[in-house]
Amino acid sequence: MINDKHRIVIYDIEIQKAIQAKGQAKQKDYDYCAGWSDYQNMGIASLCAHDSIEDRYRIFMEDNIHEFQELLSTCDLLVGFNNLGFDNKILKAEGLNFSCASYDIFLE
Repeated sequence: MINDKHRIVIYDIEIQKAIQAKGQAKQKDYDYCAGWSDYQNMGIASLCAHDSIEDRYRIFMEDNIHEFQELLSTCDLLVGFNNLGFDNKILKAEGLNFSCASYDIFLE
């Protein structure tokens, strides 16, 4: 059972590079990755998270993404929407490691 002694991190990632929509031309002012499965090249523009222990929201970007890694190292449960199919894969591609359980609201 999860209680106030377990660290639950609820998070969402916004990517740096655009994904070209089918049938649409690339816009000249945007950087694109190769598609929805190109996790290595998407990049993290911002990562928003809520920490249940500190009961606060945090925003992580390039200059402080290492702080999210520190949070992951003490996490008991990582929660997101489509995180198993998307966000967790971006974390791994960016070298952010976690060993905690992961719960996907989308799959539920």
